[in-house]
Amino acid sequence: MCMFIRGGLGVDSPDFSYAPPSADLKTDVLNEVVVCVTSSISATDLSVQLLTKLREIVRTACEKLASPGELSLLKTLNAGSWFSMSIVPDMLVDILASSAYKSFELQASQLQKVDLASLDENEKVLFFVNTYNIAYVHAIIIKGLPGKNLYERTAFMRSSKYNLGGYVFSLVELEHGILRGM
Repeated sequence: MCMFIRGGLGVDSPDFSYAPPSADLKTDVLNEVVVCVTSSISATDLSVQLLTKLREIVRTACEKLASPGELSLLKTLNAGSWFSMSIVPDMLVDILASSAYKSFELQASQLQKVDLASLDENEKVLFFVNTYNIAYVHAIIIKGLPGKNLYERTAFMRSSKYNLGGYVFSLVELEHGILRGM
């Protein structure tokens, strides 16, 4: 049984199970809104699914606020395309309220149970690049855009954390400790 703290959603699944976090647990780890008890999906498959889901969530939010010209451009984009659009508070509010985001947040909790030791070198690169991007966008959705000065950006990166296979990494640790070391 799952207790989804931010949205009140309960989910049962044969592929994973959750438990509510203890009442005294106050965490700043973005993917610990629930405690993942079991998960049967591979780390790389999960990272690809999460990145795809998050991309669609952001794309949907952009489409709601896009001008007619931006909207026609958005509809022609494929997975490898680049598009620039300013993030506005209304977009983040829409994302946080969406059922797709609540589903993403629940699925992101499965990262707590991935088996990092079983990944080969190529899988580690795929997993950590995907997970860094997922965590960065997730942090923007929860906290808003990082500040413009170095201190504010650094504070944002240090305080934005993900639990990966039982180890908690900040965005700084993922970028400078893991990705630059690969």
